[in-house]
Amino acid sequence: MTRTDLDPVTRAAFDDLDPAPRDLDAAARARADATLARVLASDPSTPVRALPALPRRRRLRVLAVLAAVVTLTASALVVPGVVRTQSAAAAWTPRPISVSPGEVAAARDACKDLLGPKGFDTAEGDPWAEALRRSRAVAVDRRGAWRFVVLTDGAGFTGDCLLQDPPLLLRLFGSHYGGAFGGTSMGRVLPPAPDGVAVDTAGSGSSDDDAWGVVSGLAGADVRRVVVTSPDGRESVASLGDGRFAAWWPQRRTGMANVRLTLTLADGRVLPARSLEQIAAEAAPAG
Repeated sequence: MTRTDLDPVTRAAFDDLDPAPRDLDAAARARADATLARVLASDPSTPVRALPALPRRRRLRVLAVLAAVVTLTASALVVPGVVRTQSAAAAWTPRPISVSPGEVAAARDACKDLLGPKGFDTAEGDPWAEALRRSRAVAVDRRGAWRFVVLTDGAGFTGDCLLQDPPLLLRLFGSHYGGAFGGTSMGRVLPPAPDGVAVDTAGSGSSDDDAWGVVSGLAGADVRRVVVTSPDGRESVASLGDGRFAAWWPQRRTGMANVRLTLTLADGRVLPARSLEQIAAEAAPAG
């Protein structure tokens, strides 16, 4: 079979799975040609020795939720990526990419699919399942091929998903994501002051060579800009709208220590950066 035997869509799908480099230098080309010559010169009648089957490894991908911020968290959901996807560091941009209403709806459906009965052990009538069914997407923070999606039902339930766009092969089979990470929590967050924020989701996770962090919450009426500084010093301008903010970012290792939020207000003032612990302490009721 030659490359022209395949239609472009199928060829692109196979290319996406092929880990070999596309461009070879002279030495690599010579080795490849020599290997091909040996294969073609071998005797096809020679018996082939069967190799023993190797145990299959399952790659787990976990999103850990910051316990100090979230009141009650269900077990984190893990979905293994089955084909090559864009890494967090390669996908990330300092500012989010705008999303259309159709993309918001698609992200909502993908997150509900991830967090629904196929992912968590829920039964019909389960309060978590009912809350997920009622929830709507209140934030979609897209940067490159990754989307951070936040769902709420307005009564204390929060679901969040970090979704990688599916590679071509998975799209052909109708998949909503190539890799996915998510969790749910239940617990009301007090509204922030006009010049403040209240965090309802924050956490970090890792998979293979990727590590990332996420944060989302409510923004006061006077807040016009939220900049999140990661433990590595990377700055992300959060998505902000309808009284909500959200952001995700890549980082060298898991952990939320030294994550800071800097707020810009409607009058132009830039407030001093505050850690998530400081924000949580300020939001706690007195006494």
